[in-house]
Amino acid sequence: RFQVEVSDPGTGRHFLQTWEDNMRVRGEPVVSELPRKQRHSVKVTFWPDLKLFGLRKLDANHVKLFKARAYDVVACTGKGVAIRFNGADLKLEDFDDYARSVLGSAIA
Repeated sequence: RFQVEVSDPGTGRHFLQTWEDNMRVRGEPVVSELPRKQRHSVKVTFWPDLKLFGLRKLDANHVKLFKARAYDVVACTGKGVAIRFNGADLKLEDFDDYARSVLGSAIA
């Protein structure tokens, strides 16, 4: 399952749409009024299709791979963009910090 949410205070609208079955099934978009104090945001939520990959659950290596991809996003966006992985804020100070975050103990 894959879900996108967009909150736009400029229009006062909140958009939500979900796709399932490897995006073959598209849910109807839901547009609603945005609460007054809500800030602009984009939230992408991804639930991997374990059956498709012959898995019963994600192991630690799978989670590390997804987290590394999230750090790639942090490295490519400005400091004013908050990136979260499983609810935790991801931040990078410089390229060395990025390398340590992605490669861990493999870096000298």
